[in-house]
Amino acid sequence: MGARALWGILIVVAAVSAVAVQWHYAEEFEGADLFISDDAGTEQEDLLEIRKNEEERLQELSAAGEAAGESAPEAQPADDKHGTGKVNPPAGEEASDGEKPREPTAEPDATPVDGSAAPGAAETASQGTGEPGTAEEFFAAAEKLEDQGLYSEAALNYMRAINLGHAEALNSLGILYLQGAGVEENYERALMLFQEAKKRGCASADRSLGFMYRTGRGVPMDLDRALEHYLAAEKAVSDAMTENEIGTIYQARGGDENYRLAVEWYEKAAVKDNEQALYNLALILKEGKGVPRDPERSVKLLRRAAVKGLAYAQHDLGAAYGAGDGIEKDLVQMYAWFTAAGHAIEASLEYRGMLGSLMTEEQRAEGEAIGQEYYSRFGSHE
Repeated sequence: MGARALWGILIVVAAVSAVAVQWHYAEEFEGADLFISDDAGTEQEDLLEIRKNEEERLQELSAAGEAAGESAPEAQPADDKHGTGKVNPPAGEEASDGEKPREPTAEPDATPVDGSAAPGAAETASQGTGEPGTAEEFFAAAEKLEDQGLYSEAALNYMRAINLGHAEALNSLGILYLQGAGVEENYERALMLFQEAKKRGCASADRSLGFMYRTGRGVPMDLDRALEHYLAAEKAVSDAMTENEIGTIYQARGGDENYRLAVEWYEKAAVKDNEQALYNLALILKEGKGVPRDPERSVKLLRRAAVKGLAYAQHDLGAAYGAGDGIEKDLVQMYAWFTAAGHAIEASLEYRGMLGSLMTEEQRAEGEAIGQEYYSRFGSHE
């Protein structure tokens, strides 16, 4: 292949759009208690069955641990691929405060079927131990454990918070079930937990339900219902993640008017520096769908997302340097951004390899050094 043809391939490089809600992955949860309401019907029966199964599993594991003289192994964190707004540290890394929360040693308190917490449950759980005992304390401990990638322990603490009436914990536990993070993946359970959380006024549950209907996980894909849930969530708690998701739904519908609406929502999230919204908006402005084409602003948005470590933005920024679209052509910068993105996207390294044949040894060395500096400063993730 001649240099001219090879260059032609490189300047039309385009990254794959990677719009997705990030969720956590991990190993199977070791079981615990589950607080439920007194609503009648099939849902109540299903929740009772969940609680019974988890209690039995907890008892079996406790007995096995005593017989073996050791506790069950901790779940190991796995790659975070789809996103909830909580981005965990890499495997083995501690939370930012450097302190690992201790998991309560007492087994979850029994909770009456009518949904009322057992008398003195909060006080009993914490008396003389210094461990969390209230619903908020269990929930806070669960969030810290989840941030450390200890999903099984986080799930146990979310269940303890649920036992004491914590609505947000229902949504958080549902997310773990949705992706099998510390619990066995179960879309039906996730859906029931999200619905119960919504009944109790948890705004985050609407966002979770929106995700299920947008992606068709456990329910028929329904963009209209997804949009209803996302709009309800955004109305209750205006946040960039939800605004970006609303934009993706309008974009998925296609057509100039829907692209224009998508841009409006991406703009709202981009103001809040949401990396996915920055990237999505950059792609639309580059293509000029529903709005005037603006390659210069597209490059600026790509750069903002790239320095936040989004690999697809890093790749596309490199491609822009190669095409000279919205920015002056620069082989070294193209090579550098492909180098940074290559830590997360294998295709970036393939394009970098083709590009290298068009460069001098000195240019390649400079591009490699700059690219590794970018990676050390900004990281690279999908």
